[in-house]
Amino acid sequence: MASSGKEILSLIFYRICNPKRSDYEEITEARAEAERKGFEAELKRLRTILEYKTGYIDS
Repeated sequence: MASSGKEILSLIFYRICNPKRSDYEEITEARAEAERKGFEAELKRLRTILEYKTGYIDS
């Protein structure tokens, strides 16, 4: 996932600028965001396949 690489880089820079925040919190938030984005992409892909095969558009 390209976005998770960007998230990790963002966290590194954020950690340098804001050392009071815990590493665990940052990593947990980045993972949750990456998982959410991955889930949304997979859902969109499956909807596209459904629309293509059935002609049914779910709104």
